[in-house]
Amino acid sequence: MGKVPLLIHHGEKLLESDLIMRFIDELHGEKTSLMTVCGIENFQKAAELAKKFFGPGHSILYETDLNESDVVQFYEACSELENSLKSKYFTGDQLSLADLVLFPLIDYFEVILSVIHNIELDHVHELKMSDALNEANKWPNLVNYLTTMRQESFVVNIRKSTRIKAKYASSKRAGCPNPEIQ
Repeated sequence: MGKVPLLIHHGEKLLESDLIMRFIDELHGEKTSLMTVCGIENFQKAAELAKKFFGPGHSILYETDLNESDVVQFYEACSELENSLKSKYFTGDQLSLADLVLFPLIDYFEVILSVIHNIELDHVHELKMSDALNEANKWPNLVNYLTTMRQESFVVNIRKSTRIKAKYASSKRAGCPNPEIQ
């Protein structure tokens, strides 16, 4: 958390996550490419949705004062995601590069909601459709998508839990960011 990705290939620096993802995806050709599953348009749409979500989400997570316009924009982004997530994955029943650009940012969903609703750190958890919190029922496609992605083995192996993300956001809002929180 709080770290910027960097790829140096033959002296060339790539700093943006989506550029790094596209570069790596092209390394072994079309047979293994996840971009061929979604296409560039859907990849860009997923990247745009991730930015719409995390733009206000970042402010909600890390600013000391909660701005109501950020909350409104965040809810609008959640509704847009809800309308876009009609299948198991972003573009259908197969994982694509669009999912890899979208998921890391929207994986902060519950942490952002915990700040909006002033939920104590010990009570922050991944939503399930059976949860009483209204957002689980308001955005079922979003909650199901997050659940699906969080069950992918490559995600399970590297993902920071929602509770750890919530603790980090809290430490940053308090002025003492600690990216090594466990």
